[in-house]
Amino acid sequence: MTMQANVKNINGWSKKRVGEIATRIVVRAGTSSTPYIEIGDIDVERKQYSVKDKPSPGICVSAENKDVIVSKVRPTRGAVVQLQRRAFVSPAFSVLRAASADDADFLFYALSREDFFRYLGTLETGTTYPSCDDKDVENYEISFPENQKERKKVAEIISAINI
Repeated sequence: MTMQANVKNINGWSKKRVGEIATRIVVRAGTSSTPYIEIGDIDVERKQYSVKDKPSPGICVSAENKDVIVSKVRPTRGAVVQLQRRAFVSPAFSVLRAASADDADFLFYALSREDFFRYLGTLETGTTYPSCDDKDVENYEISFPENQKERKKVAEIISAINI
């Protein structure tokens, strides 16, 4: 599957890969880091997570408020959330940090779409625990408004209607 980045779209929007608008976070933390979030803590219907202040069982990734986390294990299930606090997450997640809080909101909504999960499904490997790679997440193309005020407004509207 070829990825075309920066191709102009309607009304000043362009196609950009996730890796062009967000940085994948790989800051590792050790065993017993809290609060720890694993795949089972994600409510895929509501795109929310629970925090139980349980310690991490092993190496995990340090994530910050507004980071978007995407499950690489059983990716078609739709486990994607935006953090509302600092947490430590399972390495089964891709942790993405946008350049700004407004862009983080836009990124979260762009990755909450069924198209994204279908895309990951075409790339997953394995049968018991199908999974995809961080690069698969980073290579996904989204329509991206070049104007930051427009990105903020889009994110506000989507948030208001609770998608």
